[in-house]
Amino acid sequence: DTNFINYETANMKFSTSGSERMRVLAGGGLTFNGDTASANALNDYEEGTWTPALYEGSSVTVHSASYTKIGKLCNVNAYVTIASNSSSSMVRFNSLPFVAANVGYSIGSAYTQSTGGTHVFTQIDGNSSNIIVYKNDGTTITQSDLSGAYCLFSGTYRTT
Repeated sequence: DTNFINYETANMKFSTSGSERMRVLAGGGLTFNGDTASANALNDYEEGTWTPALYEGSSVTVHSASYTKIGKLCNVNAYVTIASNSSSSMVRFNSLPFVAANVGYSIGSAYTQSTGGTHVFTQIDGNSSNIIVYKNDGTTITQSDLSGAYCLFSGTYRTT
């Protein structure tokens, strides 16, 4: 049949007014506005839950923790309570759902029950699966600072 299309090797194109708006690549993935480069294709979407745990020290109660990954960009958020403790270890959560690419730092937001007027933020280091909570002056928050308190945090980072 001369009208047969091999969908394993053919792209699907969607156009308006003669201009390509979207293309479904034969190998999977979407490109937009005439871009034909496979490297630029949106070919991954995932969402789910993850379990933050302190890198060292006390246990945490995870009230909620979710992520959304689109391509190589991952957004995480969590709401946890840190167990009562007197540890001087920093508040560093491990077990991010994906390892961060080695492209520098990614900064996110955070709020804690016990740091009062001290603003806090998160940092995800490249080539790691850790997210660290810092004070606005760049110093770390210790686990004893958040002993028995909740912490809400988020971050967006590029994955490997």
